Amino acid sequence: QKVTIAIPTAVSLTANGTNPNCFGSNGSITFSATGGTGAITYKVNGVSATSPYSAASSGTYTILATDANGCTSSQQVTIAIPTAISLTANGTNPNCFGSNGSISFIATGGTGIITYKVNGVSATSPYSATSSGSYTILATDANGCTASQQITISIPTAVSLTSNGTNPNCFGSNGSIAFSATGGTGAITYKVNGVSATSPYSATASGTYTILATDANGCTASQQITIAIPTAVSLIANGTN
Repeated sequence: QKVTIAIPTAVSLTANGTNPNCFGSNGSITFSATGGTGAITYKVNGVSATSPYSAASSGTYTILATDANGCTSSQQVTIAIPTAISLTANGTNPNCFGSNGSISFIATGGTGIITYKVNGVSATSPYSATSSGSYTILATDANGCTASQQITISIPTAVSLTSNGTNPNCFGSNGSIAFSATGGTGAITYKVNGVSATSPYSATASGTYTILATDANGCTASQQITIAIPTAVSLIANGTN
């Protein structure tokens, strides 16, 4: 009498993992098995699963293939999800008109080397902001993953000084200098020839007077005014008897 013995083939499992490019996306694990007896079912980390499997976190995943007879094959796949790109940006406003603002920025995380753009143009930190407005800083890693932040720079207006001098009509009267300034930052104070003054200023002697306007940040504008005070009328009278 002949007896036929059938020894099942081994359960052969193949599994492959794909890491996501950017934080916020899941990894993927594909798997399939051949051999064994009957239908093959799968578990990933002990939970029933089908291929492809979405791996939501970094770590090692164990794939187990089981045939109808309970015969098994297992394989481990490691998934690495990149860290998020963390961008820090800070802006510094200039004190005075005519100076530029400054934006410093740095990013960590992501994959590989991080490059930067400010308002769409490649840039390095610190970045010189030449005008008032909103600046968008974009950090991009080697996989094309990004993080962005906006910084607003405010450049003060110039201190604009207007001054006018009025000469007296006669000797013995003082000249007058009127002045006012706009722009700059905060309250504006004035000096005439280095001495604190308010408008109108009484000019007691002929000469050139320097008016200096200074805002709260120490930004200045100056102007010179010349005052001419007439000489006295000198009368000589002689009588002859």
